[in-house]
Amino acid sequence: MKHDADAIVVGAGAAGLMAAWHLAQAGRKVLIVEANDKPGGRINTLHNAGFSHYVEAGAEFVHGELPFTLQLLKEAGIEYTPMSGELLQYKKGEIQEQHDLVEHNERLKKPLNDLAYDMPVEDFLNKYFPGVEDAAMRQSVKRFIEGYEAADAKRASIIAMKEDLMEDDSEQFRVEGGYGKMIDYLVKQCDQNGCMFRYSYPVKHIHWSEGNVRVDTPAASYHAQQVLLTVPISILQAEPNEEHAIRFLPSLERKWEAAKVIGAGIVMKFLLEFKTAFWKENAETKDMGFILSDEIVPTWWTQTLEGSMLLTGWLAGPNAAKLKDDDEDMLLDDALNSLSNIFKIPHVTLREQLRTWYIANWQHQPFIKCAYSYATVGSKEAKEELNKPESSTIFFAGEATYIGQAAGTVEAALASAVNVVKEMLNHRPA
Repeated sequence: MKHDADAIVVGAGAAGLMAAWHLAQAGRKVLIVEANDKPGGRINTLHNAGFSHYVEAGAEFVHGELPFTLQLLKEAGIEYTPMSGELLQYKKGEIQEQHDLVEHNERLKKPLNDLAYDMPVEDFLNKYFPGVEDAAMRQSVKRFIEGYEAADAKRASIIAMKEDLMEDDSEQFRVEGGYGKMIDYLVKQCDQNGCMFRYSYPVKHIHWSEGNVRVDTPAASYHAQQVLLTVPISILQAEPNEEHAIRFLPSLERKWEAAKVIGAGIVMKFLLEFKTAFWKENAETKDMGFILSDEIVPTWWTQTLEGSMLLTGWLAGPNAAKLKDDDEDMLLDDALNSLSNIFKIPHVTLREQLRTWYIANWQHQPFIKCAYSYATVGSKEAKEELNKPESSTIFFAGEATYIGQAAGTVEAALASAVNVVKEMLNHRPA
């Protein structure tokens, strides 16, 4: 059988592009097949979208001194800057400074360190902090797990969340010009190393035997020795009869069952640009970086760009799931009502001040359907299963397959890509 490539990479997000580049550097002929009409996946830097400057509809932050991310940015000559601004909280009608994302986190340390076995976060809280006097603590932990981790506290692994729940002083960064510059660099490297691209080619079926794959899309079929899937975990979890599922023939039941164990986080991101930076006119919020609240859209942050009048809202986890099918006008009202309560500015005034807006509802992206993964009880074993090559022919990578402390991040996607390329080169079929 004549092969169109040595390896086919399904997905042109950070993991797919990184893997394709490294495979091509090793002398492999690589074809990248992407369902959407552009690269990037859950990295989506918007330019010329009606805003005064670029905005991040997807990944935005570098969460600490992450080696693969920072090294790639340096190689690409892309600057990154530390985040700035105060962490504030709006609680009981007042704005106050907050020192940690999780309140009372000192009390968590002993029970977390003494844990002998894993359990869901909610079960942990009910076991170790069951009293009425612990209600505020339980709420703070759940808000963090459901907001920051985009996780369901009924499923999220307490052991996996341990490091994030403890005090974290790691510096956070933003990519100057947006993460899209990283994607542009990776695409350029793939191009220069001979990778072929097919955009708007959603994969429907993968027929395979050892050393041979046929990847079917509505437009064409392609043959190769190996295939690497870097699609979001939500796509791997899809039932075989769902519209955007990828079917394997023969089926890969163990991989599918493993994928279903891993959590698929739900996120909506609200990008609201106003005519004035009204938060800077208030002494309590003039130096605001982040503000947390119990509003419908609970978390908001500012930009480091000079003169930026953008506020970014964040709604994640089960609370986002409840609203994910609301229309955009309803969601915008929820966002403006949340800001109205936090800043004590009438809704109608905020509406008049609103210059432009965009809501990134990742669950409605048909070939993505989630924001990022989270660890559940049993997800470590599930990831280990997905990291095992299938007959030296089928491989998986992406942030959801990564095992380590940078889970759910661009770093996880890049690291998983580098690791899987080593496996693909070591397991090359004869």
